[in-house]
Amino acid sequence: MNAVWKIAWAMLLCGLLGPGAVAQQVQGAIPAPTPLRMRQVSLAEMPAADRTLLDSAKGRLVRAAQFFGYQLQDPGWTCSEVMTPDIPGYLMMVCRGLRKGRRRSSAFSALIARRGDAVYVVPVLFGGAAPWKTAANMKASREIFNHVVPERIAAKAVKPSGDWITLGLTFTAMAGDDSVVLAVPSSRLPWIAAPEPTILMRNGRSTRTILFSDVSPRDGVRTWTLRFNAKGKLTNADVKIVPLTKAIMISKKTSKPKMLKGLPSPIRDAKAVPGVRY
Repeated sequence: MNAVWKIAWAMLLCGLLGPGAVAQQVQGAIPAPTPLRMRQVSLAEMPAADRTLLDSAKGRLVRAAQFFGYQLQDPGWTCSEVMTPDIPGYLMMVCRGLRKGRRRSSAFSALIARRGDAVYVVPVLFGGAAPWKTAANMKASREIFNHVVPERIAAKAVKPSGDWITLGLTFTAMAGDDSVVLAVPSSRLPWIAAPEPTILMRNGRSTRTILFSDVSPRDGVRTWTLRFNAKGKLTNADVKIVPLTKAIMISKKTSKPKMLKGLPSPIRDAKAVPGVRY
């Protein structure tokens, strides 16, 4: 089933892009049944050097968060580190806060420079609501991502043989999505329409399109489409929620067929039409 779906998905994508399109699925280090996920660790699990950096930058982080309306010094906030290899010059933190008596949380991600005083904040949620533009769609998010990911890493990652799925998951983590991505199509009916991670390229064009689906939401599948140029710069990001495929149970019980009575005989009751030769 998985092989058939893989071929069908690749043919569909190539058909949409036209002649010369190339679709490639992620392969290699991760066993097929294992979901892909960017590892996040709590403050207690952070490497010692990263925790020291975070402590030294706490004041700058609080001020940067306040600029966007986040009161990080209030109780109820928890932060975790995103363990991505694609931003060696920065520490990525994801912070979520839930005020006492409230059900809706606030969230943002932060990039703290390992050298210098730079701290970048990407707004994700304000009291359970997204900003006027989501973190995924904001131009500022793409600019920060392109700034903190070194060009040598990004350019290598967007090659067919590169680790483009990690590059994509680094952006989704920065946008506040703790994505759980299937390495292969699932046989579970609700996820049957969620394709495996795929990179698309067209001959003669520098655009690389990375697609994958996050199956962590309860109400649907979050489908990501990320477009990069040949140098690995993110030029466009789009995310959509696709409703889960619903299962419909068909009863095995069937009623006995009944013979209809009183039907006219098609030959005995047939009447000739005047002027028509049979």
